[in-house]
Amino acid sequence: LHFYEELDRLDLHITHTCDIPVGENERSIRFALLSKLYRPKTPSGADAVSECRLSGKEPQDLTHLLMVADATAMSLSRLDSRPAPYPENSYTYYLVFNATKGDTALFEAWLELFLPHATLTERYVHLKEGEIV
Repeated sequence: LHFYEELDRLDLHITHTCDIPVGENERSIRFALLSKLYRPKTPSGADAVSECRLSGKEPQDLTHLLMVADATAMSLSRLDSRPAPYPENSYTYYLVFNATKGDTALFEAWLELFLPHATLTERYVHLKEGEIV
């Protein structure tokens, strides 16, 4: 989660990620390409990824966000959470969605209109094995 803070501080954005296998087991290391200005278009066969941050005290906000993501065909890949320093008893959630088949424009519009505590933090391309040159 410290990585997110450093990206914000340096005004960098993830443009591409890829997983590189390590050793004989199924472990891999994820690499990210960062930029200040470049925003890639998703090539066919690659996955579009959207990440967002949700802060707040109301548990129904997370439920609503997940319902809208599902309705716009964005599938949840990962969810991280950590206690927020303020207000008490609140959390910050970091959500990662596979947005390849999703309606990201509708999802983003809903966030801006109905969930002011949520912010779209990243949009990038995840290259699959075989697409990495």
